This record gives sequence, C-alpha cells and structure tokens, in this order.
Amino acid sequence: QDFSVCNGCQSLLTFYNNRHLLSDELQVLVRIVRVGDDRRLPEVIAYRTNNQNPISLRDLASNDVTQVRLKTEFDQLFGRACKYGIKRGEEEDVPQLPNELAGRLLLALYIGEPWSTHQKYRIFGDLESKIFSYHVSAPHIRLAQLLYEVIEPRLVTIENQ
Repeated sequence: QDFSVCNGCQSLLTFYNNRHLLSDELQVLVRIVRVGDDRRLPEVIAYRTNNQNPISLRDLASNDVTQVRLKTEFDQLFGRACKYGIKRGEEEDVPQLPNELAGRLLLALYIGEPWSTHQKYRIFGDLESKIFSYHVSAPHIRLAQLLYEVIEPRLVTIENQ
C-alpha cells in the first residue's frame, strides 16, 4: 500500500508480460526508499540511478502533479474513447494520447507556436510551464486532439508556398 516505482518500470512491465515464465527461484535485487511528501525526490532518484536507458524529460515529468491531474481528469471524462498517457510502456484497452503529443498540440493551438512543435525536448523543458499551465484542463487537450485527428490526414495536401 502506498508504494510507487520511480525507477524500474520497464523491468516491472517485462516481469508482468512474462509472468508465466517466472519461478520461485527468481531473485531480484530491489532498493526501497521512503520519499515522504517530497514529490521531487522520485525524480531525483530516477535521474541519478537510471544508467541502462536514457531518461527523457517526458519520463521525468510522468509523476509531476500537473500530469497526474490531467491524466485523472482526461481519463474520467474521455476514458471510454481515449486515455491520456504519461508513461512510456503503459498498455491501455483504448487508444492513448501521449502527453508529449498533447503538449505539442497545446503548443500549436493555445500557445500559438506551431513552428516550435518539432522541438520535442522543449515540451517538458523550457516550455512546460507555459504549455501545461494551471488553466489547462482535459477538455482543452481533447479539443486539440480532435482537431488534430481531422487535420493530420489532410496535411499531405498542403503545398509549401
């Protein structure tokens, strides 16, 4: 109860997906750290202990209060049609809108900087607080997603003038 994984999520997913192969002889080394109420500590742990795979800024933002709030709100309102993805490797029974794509859509539609959307590192970097401000809610994201679904297939018809 009240445990979370701040580094090792890919390993847990692999264990889960191969659970039929696990035996009682398997031994796994784990480190348990009590983080208390300091929400920054899991990010620091993930950043400093992950040496197997590169950590993206999106990965570091996955436990962010704003992202968790948006996921909860989005999934409650629109979860039958689509889920809001904040972590790589999450498997859902419906299509998923990754928060990185949501950030790019918000940047283009609400911030008015479509020319910056190819700079993915900025979504959870220097533009994060601007894109995912306190005033952004799940309906903002869903509207941007629906507009994108209409526009995206037609992008090939746009001529570069």
